[in-house]
Amino acid sequence: LLRRESEKRTAAGAPPWIRTRRPFRESRFLVRTLAGHSGTVNCCAISPDGRSIISGGEDSSVKVWDMATGQVRLDLRGHAAPVRACAVGTDGGGSFVSGDTEGALRIWEIATGHLQDTLSAGRHEIHGLAVSPKDGLIAAACSDGRLRVWDSRSRRLVAEWSGHKGPVYDCHFGPDGDLIVSSGYDEPLILWRLS
Repeated sequence: LLRRESEKRTAAGAPPWIRTRRPFRESRFLVRTLAGHSGTVNCCAISPDGRSIISGGEDSSVKVWDMATGQVRLDLRGHAAPVRACAVGTDGGGSFVSGDTEGALRIWEIATGHLQDTLSAGRHEIHGLAVSPKDGLIAAACSDGRLRVWDSRSRRLVAEWSGHKGPVYDCHFGPDGDLIVSSGYDEPLILWRLS
């Protein structure tokens, strides 16, 4: 009986089951809580059209959520290891990338969940991902201290830089796509030029 009641009260979209006399301050800003992963959620991104949320977790799954309803639209199980990073391009191409702790980088279609391709960073954990705003380049911040950049069209590795003295944790493209900034364990930010 308690198990059934607990599942009902914690299901995605369930109304709050504890009410306070005075609402918590943040409650007026909270739109919804999305529940569906069976462990820690490590990354998230919003599609450029604002219709989808992408998430990846310790359960090795990638989920595509409907922004309007908060429901899981696609539950993608292509990774064999925990997913630590995800990113969506802003060019309207309709795809996103996810990366895991075994160095697998997967390219997916947002609409269908179709796995377009798998790229590899060796056996190096991918901590962060970014997609260029103009030419479909994909950057991966990796645990071996390297920043790797692939061309999403040719699937070719076009750059591999090692400036950090430890794991690289995150990366982002500049607005024109010519610069990438990376951060890592070793404290400094490093700015890279593609052209």
